[in-house]
Amino acid sequence: MRLLLLYCFSLMLYGEGNTTNETNTSQKMYIDSFTEGLDSVHEYVTHKVKVVSSNADKQVTDWMHAIKDDDNKTTTEAETKKNEELGVSTSMSNYFGDFFKDETFLNANNESYLRVRLGPEFNQNDGNRWEASFSFNLNLPHTQDSLKLFIGEDVDADLSDKVPNPEANDPSLGMKYFIPEFVNGLETDFTAGITGINLFVRAQLQYPFDFHDWRLRPVWRVQYSVEDEFKEETRMYFDRRISSSEMVRLFLKRETETQKFGQRYFAQISYFNTLKYKVGFNNYIAVSGDSEYFRNHPDYIPDGYEHSGIDNYKVGVVWKEQFFRKWLFYEIEPIVEWDRRFYYEENYIVKATLEFWFGEI
Repeated sequence: MRLLLLYCFSLMLYGEGNTTNETNTSQKMYIDSFTEGLDSVHEYVTHKVKVVSSNADKQVTDWMHAIKDDDNKTTTEAETKKNEELGVSTSMSNYFGDFFKDETFLNANNESYLRVRLGPEFNQNDGNRWEASFSFNLNLPHTQDSLKLFIGEDVDADLSDKVPNPEANDPSLGMKYFIPEFVNGLETDFTAGITGINLFVRAQLQYPFDFHDWRLRPVWRVQYSVEDEFKEETRMYFDRRISSSEMVRLFLKRETETQKFGQRYFAQISYFNTLKYKVGFNNYIAVSGDSEYFRNHPDYIPDGYEHSGIDNYKVGVVWKEQFFRKWLFYEIEPIVEWDRRFYYEENYIVKATLEFWFGEI
């Protein structure tokens, strides 16, 4: 009798074990099927980006009567030689620019891509909001990489704009033309486009170079738009490699506008670190202000108060990590700022962002 009961109990345990294994196997198959579906979507969108870019490239090439293959070969060889001569700080600067997808990388990127970013921003003083943006860049290699089409977010957005402005998220549509180097190392481009209903043209010159252990990038830009008339600005990037995984950057900027008094200035020092592959963070401290400014804005206290000096201090950290798939990233950015609008009282901000990258990885 005891042997019979023991045999029955063993059969029950065996049956439960089989059920658990079948459940685990079913869950694993579902997860594998789901991830394969995501990869298929990513490959499909990336393929479509390349197809659209190729078709646009062919059309423009036909208009320009095509460029010979020998010229493209020479350009490729020149780029390869240039990359081999990069200094250690330059390589580190390029790495962090690529990882965080900042304006230095997006301006220099010669590949077609689609980037989608979305997520909430929790702001104690200015209120919570949902951020969503995209940038669609079409490179035209048969024009010797001298012409690009772009749709969506303007990658040259103002880094020092601290007052929430819904119009800043209006998509842009335009074309950027890169002038062949007439001075060794000098990069020049012209952009024409429209943001919302605001037409603009922009010229930019930059001269990146190595100085001892530093990578310097001076940038000068002038823009004319229907709404804001003339705007001129100067940017300076000072990048220095600390170790194989660390870099510091000093960023300085000044700008003037036709419809504003004085100059606007902005300064930020950042510390970059990559803990492991596709995981990194950026600590920064930033200040901004005006040399002479009369801001007639309802958020300012008192309204229409003429002032000069620093009007915003900010401390923050950006944590970025690739997760789940190689083309999917998340960012967490806590910020503490002290702003003149709120009598320099602490304002706590947290941004959470998902980034989808469709293109070469």
